[in-house]
Amino acid sequence: MATQTPPPQEGKRAALLHSAAGQFRAIPDWFTAWLRLGTTTAKGSLESAQRQTVVAVSVPTRLQGAAAIAFGYVCQRYTQRNREPLVADWPVALSDVTPGARIWVRIPKRVIVGDYLTGLPDRLYLNTPRTGAFQTQLVKEVRTPPPGVLTVGATTYSDAETTFVKSLLPSADPEEFLTSWNWDLMLVGSPERIYDDLAEQISTPSGLQFGPMSSLVRPIELTAPVGWRSSVMSSRAETPAWEASPTSPHLVILDGAYATSRWLPECPAPVVIAILERTEPGVDAAVATLMQERAYATPVRDHELGWNAPASCEVLAFRREL
Repeated sequence: MATQTPPPQEGKRAALLHSAAGQFRAIPDWFTAWLRLGTTTAKGSLESAQRQTVVAVSVPTRLQGAAAIAFGYVCQRYTQRNREPLVADWPVALSDVTPGARIWVRIPKRVIVGDYLTGLPDRLYLNTPRTGAFQTQLVKEVRTPPPGVLTVGATTYSDAETTFVKSLLPSADPEEFLTSWNWDLMLVGSPERIYDDLAEQISTPSGLQFGPMSSLVRPIELTAPVGWRSSVMSSRAETPAWEASPTSPHLVILDGAYATSRWLPECPAPVVIAILERTEPGVDAAVATLMQERAYATPVRDHELGWNAPASCEVLAFRREL
């Protein structure tokens, strides 16, 4: 993350800026439109009791579409959650931990996962490659690790990360945001492409702290269990990632034709958003899948979505039985 000073803004202030090759630009309208779709979904506006809402958007290019939806969704979802007291997932009291148990410990700027050896009044001992013992008074939270986390060791989060989170989410507790877990959002497509799109540098109009969208969307990393807000699944996976998750995702974003044609029939989420690039290989098969699912579903009109697609995009939306 780089600390930079942007040029003075004239006229209407931009909601967000992005940085490219040292230049500061307002986030374009098409990007803002995708953000709004993510925000609308997080608010529950697209949900319907006992039915799944599918929104398919045909676009000239998928560039950063899924990333922008994910960014808007995560920010809004956290903002809504932050209105109520936050309760950590799987919290445990240190006094209830038995020797040999695998535990997740948060201390200032670090998360440590290891096997609990013993805890004296002033020292906590974990069996990890490097951490060893540390002061009990520094422990902010103890949890059991979430499913799938196998790593033993320490992961550090920086002042730059906490500053960036606070600048984009003024109501957030940066440490809580960076260390809590959420399986609500799943992005399905090419992981390489998705991570490249999430690397886009953004900032608020002050421009004092730039960082990648991935710092807020935070896809799960089992090798660095600090915390996550989403997961990325390859469209070519043999089995769907939601089968191994403790809860079903709230939103699945299908990025591309292959992801749509392969996984749309199986998605369990209340809302599914498919993004199809008109010229990509396999788009005809994806459209055929969408039309087949729509044939047994209830159409959703544009005004019912509460969202306007970016210019030159076409929308097909319907609701089907879960």
